[in-house]
Amino acid sequence: DMEIPDNRKELKGIQYFTSSQYNKILKGEKPEILYKNDAELASKRCPQNLVDIDEPKPLQPNIWKKDTTQRVKVNYGKDSEPFYLEKLYPFPDENKGLYFIVVKENPIEDTKFEAALSLLGDNGLGLLRGLGNGHFSFQKDTLTLDLPQNATNWISLSLYRPDGEAEILPYLDNSQYQFIKRGGWLNSPEQDDHITIRKQSIMMFTEGSVFAFGASNHAYEIKGKIEDIAPTKLPPNKPLKHAVYRDGRGIFLPIIV
Repeated sequence: DMEIPDNRKELKGIQYFTSSQYNKILKGEKPEILYKNDAELASKRCPQNLVDIDEPKPLQPNIWKKDTTQRVKVNYGKDSEPFYLEKLYPFPDENKGLYFIVVKENPIEDTKFEAALSLLGDNGLGLLRGLGNGHFSFQKDTLTLDLPQNATNWISLSLYRPDGEAEILPYLDNSQYQFIKRGGWLNSPEQDDHITIRKQSIMMFTEGSVFAFGASNHAYEIKGKIEDIAPTKLPPNKPLKHAVYRDGRGIFLPIIV
């Protein structure tokens, strides 16, 4: 078993790992230093040594850049209401951004898949795409992980929605996990009157949850289901013209705990 560090409360705040750190974690080994000594920076902030400059600081990358803009909600016949909209951008660094992993259950031509991604990037993801939000470009890369052998525990790389009680209940007593509630607003480009309607909210297991699913001969496991989260109430004579899904399938890697 890994030694429980004295600063475990601080370690709980760590959200991101390098691939080398993650390799060690999967094998049950203590990763290389997760903290840095910020003595020089601390001395500049507090030259009178009002803080302990030898106290290590969490070493976490800056993933998001925030920007807040003011907008106005127009109420016809009433006074307009100003509000603030916070936007998140991947930090402008060539080595930072978002990533996703593709597992192909059925053969698919890479050219068609990449063409679909390019179209999605041009149209944008999420709300307010008409204002230039959610656009992206992509590139392919390779990630190599040294997976442990004969592990009986599995760690999720994504949110996870079990496909029924039988898939998860037998393993909960020996598992470590957290829940998160996921919902959101509808966004139908062809139906503007739906943008004020919320999807159904569902509970999901968070990324990094560990389950004792048992040994497997596979390098990874895929579990979970795609949930229909279409709203149950819609404006009269305004049916949805498309499906509304939340993908709750999780990709699990073996881990020794």
